[in-house]
Amino acid sequence: MERLDKILAGTGLWSRKEVRELVRAGRVSANGKVVRAPEEKYDREGLDLRVDGAPVSGERYTYLM
Repeated sequence: MERLDKILAGTGLWSRKEVRELVRAGRVSANGKVVRAPEEKYDREGLDLRVDGAPVSGERYTYLM
């Protein structure tokens, strides 16, 4: 389980600070419920994350060299 701000920041779309502001503004939902605390912990598997109603993938990037 990971913190929500870390999961969303890991997508590369927002920084952790920006994620905290999005969450506190009520713009983020997880599994159909609006999230109000960026420190809430979620399991990435089966997580339905949405920002402003648009789905966001909680998948981690895999880097190959």
